[in-house]
Amino acid sequence: MSAVRLGLGVICLLAGATPAQIPAGHVVVVSDHPGQTPRARLYDVDPATGVIVALPGFPLDGERPLAVAVDPVNGDVAVAVASSAGLGSSAYRLRYRGGALVGYRGLVAGSATIRELAFAARGDLVAGFESLAGTGGFLSRVDRGSGQGGPLWNGGPVRALEVPSLSSYAILVDEPATGPELAVLDLDTGQPTFPVARIQGLAGARVTGVHDLPTGAIRQVLTDDLGRVHLFEFLAQLRTLSVMPPLPAGATVAMHGEGLDAIVLGGRAHPYLIRMQVFGATSGTWQTLAGPLPGDPVDFAHAPLSGARVVPFASSCGGGVATWSGAPTIGSATFAIGVGGGPPRAAAVLALGLDDLQLGMLPLPAPMPGGCPLLVSAEATLPTTLDAAGAASLTVPVPALPALNGARAFAQWVSLSGPLAGSDGLAVWIGP
Repeated sequence: MSAVRLGLGVICLLAGATPAQIPAGHVVVVSDHPGQTPRARLYDVDPATGVIVALPGFPLDGERPLAVAVDPVNGDVAVAVASSAGLGSSAYRLRYRGGALVGYRGLVAGSATIRELAFAARGDLVAGFESLAGTGGFLSRVDRGSGQGGPLWNGGPVRALEVPSLSSYAILVDEPATGPELAVLDLDTGQPTFPVARIQGLAGARVTGVHDLPTGAIRQVLTDDLGRVHLFEFLAQLRTLSVMPPLPAGATVAMHGEGLDAIVLGGRAHPYLIRMQVFGATSGTWQTLAGPLPGDPVDFAHAPLSGARVVPFASSCGGGVATWSGAPTIGSATFAIGVGGGPPRAAAVLALGLDDLQLGMLPLPAPMPGGCPLLVSAEATLPTTLDAAGAASLTVPVPALPALNGARAFAQWVSLSGPLAGSDGLAVWIGP
């Protein structure tokens, strides 16, 4: 089948793909509004202009907010809230489209308090917890395909967490009785990749953020609840940075990094989103991005980057590993989706969908005959036959429609010979 016919076969699918609600480069902030209804509120913040837009409310927004993250696979917002009965906390997936909340689903719940949320390789959710007694904590990873998960690592209460670029490792700061410590954890095994490092010199302050700096030496930037910024070098030495202007206590309730920059969110004492270059010509000087923000800001997260890209998600179920070549740029005639390691010489289809969470009334992932999960809504299917090595590739041209900028679709290979077998999924983000 020609690339032209395949392109025409999916043009309606791609033209119907809708962009995520949170624009690329924006930040989602969750704020606490005690005594008000709703209590937990989400805001879309444009760091380039400082414009703050309130997002629609969501179920359980009457509870106290704890953490927020943005899913780089599909752009959904994950938010954690405390139980009003004091019995723990829960995290939920929220899907915003066209200025409205169009999807809502539970992600993880427990009898402990969620302190941090992040997304890891394959789009799995990682949550850092603190026990209700405040003496222990753990890290949990929830598989995107099955929804199953459990404690991956146990230690002190989790204070800060970073999972760089959908990777399989995490930088974690916890605080056992012996004092704060930093660990670099393998998220597949739960084991530290370096010896756990004690952080000395905080003088009782609590860490509120961690970012691994992309430098030749091992360095992390840390923030604490006294409004200070520190450099932790070689997993051994803590150095407090001189910043201008100095920040009050409570001005650094959350921090996430971007390259050599630290981006900081302040609470009610200093409700601003600010940026500082850790190394460089303007290092040590704060730049205000947005604010004052409403309420008592608690946490923030970055929306996915702009541009054409493909993000793998979930895991293969005997159907091989999905691949791609080229980039899904608007008007591309050469973008192709492939598979390797599938059942040899099997009949197969490339399923393309607008959604990775819903197929009509059926929630996704959904079990296919044989038990493997269907990961995409499959509004279009393109048939082919895998070769002797279990591989295939189909060219899927992207229409030359400027309105597709920022849209996304989802792809999965399904082998039809014998029990249905599925590959992992691909989120296809279309860009210029």
